[in-house]
Amino acid sequence: MPEHVDQDLREKFARLRAEVDDIVPPFAMPAVRRAPRRVGHVWAAAAAVLVAVVGTWYVTSSGESQVPYAIDLAATTWEAPTDFLLEIPGSALLDSIPGIGIEVPVIVEPTPQAIDTSI
Repeated sequence: MPEHVDQDLREKFARLRAEVDDIVPPFAMPAVRRAPRRVGHVWAAAAAVLVAVVGTWYVTSSGESQVPYAIDLAATTWEAPTDFLLEIPGSALLDSIPGIGIEVPVIVEPTPQAIDTSI
């Protein structure tokens, strides 16, 4: 049964294509004629390139820098817009060591010259 339906559809589409081909004229591109080349345009383009090259050379060959000041990148700092998310309450306490209130003695290890090995 499906093959019969497919054949009917093929016949209907073939008829539609035939009707469209009768109505629509064939598509043809007109022949494109090339315009004669004008030498004046070539000379104008060459002159524009020459002016650009000479202007660039003149600007870059001047002894003075075009920037009147220098930017010190070491003196600048940058803070990301989301840095506040990394700040937690009480972060100042984490940077310091709390004191207990008693003094802890500093243990000094003896140097090799102070040890008596004559025993």
